[in-house]
Amino acid sequence: MEPVDLPIVDVDDSATWPAPLVGLVGELADKARRSGHAPENYQDLNLLLHEDAALAVLEGHLVRARHHTRLLLDHEKDAIPAQGLRLLDAQLVNDRLDQAHSSATSPKRNTERCGR
Repeated sequence: MEPVDLPIVDVDDSATWPAPLVGLVGELADKARRSGHAPENYQDLNLLLHEDAALAVLEGHLVRARHHTRLLLDHEKDAIPAQGLRLLDAQLVNDRLDQAHSSATSPKRNTERCGR
């Protein structure tokens, strides 16, 4: 249950962001553009210097965020309720590759993919 008295900040909806956060993000984006960073590379910026300021602005807010990767097959979708979300590490990558390989070599899966 979400606390009803806290304003909600949806990471994917800047209209829900507090004005100081909008200003901070705008300033950082402008600075990045002036430094020659293309918008598609903003994820490479070092934002640790601004973490305390962002956290201070978000204090007293409920932050809603979602993260997902593209799930290739049903077994990946089924793994989330069964195993929960897992941290990205070498074991997860190896598990996903093994599962994809097993599914690709399954006659049933190959038939489903080919529409037969």
